[in-house]
Amino acid sequence: MLTKNAMTSPIQIEVVHESRLDEVLPHFRAYQRCYGDFAGATEDQTRTFLAELLRDPRAGVVLIAVADSRIVGFATAFVTVSGVLASRMLHLGDLYVVPEQRGQKIGERLIEAVRLEATRRGIPRVRWLSVASNHRLNAWYASLGAKSYDFKLFIAEADRGQTVGASDAEIPPPSVDAPGSETSSTPALRG
Repeated sequence: MLTKNAMTSPIQIEVVHESRLDEVLPHFRAYQRCYGDFAGATEDQTRTFLAELLRDPRAGVVLIAVADSRIVGFATAFVTVSGVLASRMLHLGDLYVVPEQRGQKIGERLIEAVRLEATRRGIPRVRWLSVASNHRLNAWYASLGAKSYDFKLFIAEADRGQTVGASDAEIPPPSVDAPGSETSSTPALRG
């Protein structure tokens, strides 16, 4: 077990390749356990998810922080877009540092590596989500120069009991107004 004082070598940030999936998987599972019931993915689902991401570097990247030949943290980032900003973005999806190494600026190094990866790809912005109630973490993100906006995260199952692959005729048309709102300009699906 590494302790804060046991770190004898500098932290190296590396891009993960599929050959290291089995090394990364236990750390990813530990990260998922931090989210309790919200993270319902099985180990097989997680392995498949990581394998697909690692096979297609155009979709994103997995970065690891390594000290003394041990993984001490990781970050995943996914290529996405924002229609509001009319811009491509790299979405920092996951950030984890092993508990015994927190406070060593490893998370900061991983976020900086994600920013550098975005720059390398010609992507102008990095975004991420954080639970609003985690005030300590959000203050740390702000200290890194990130701006926070008041959004709510909504997650819905894509298949609401309907057959996947339904024809376009079965998909409700978009609405200019959100249900129950007379002034919203946010597109919503009629339900």
